[in-house]
Amino acid sequence: MRLLLIAVVALAACAPQPESTVEELAEQVASATLVTLQPGVDRAPVATCVRDHAKFDELLTLSTDDARNPSIEAVALVQDMLTREEVQTCIAANNVALLE
Repeated sequence: MRLLLIAVVALAACAPQPESTVEELAEQVASATLVTLQPGVDRAPVATCVRDHAKFDELLTLSTDDARNPSIEAVALVQDMLTREEVQTCIAANNVALLE
């Protein structure tokens, strides 16, 4: 029995990790766009606010972009999303001030 338990634990550790979710990928791209849009600002909470208040189609658009080199369209989308009241409220709740 003990050997079986050890085998199960060992196999679980070797199992492939799940791929990033659409939300995680969208947040990564949003964070990357903030390098251009809001240099010097704490990107993590801002990207999370963008992700949390994005519409499904926006999540899909961002998640299919390249986080290493976001497209002009992704930058424009995030820039638009940063003007939304619910996103701004979320950012303020995280004590982050965006650049004007």
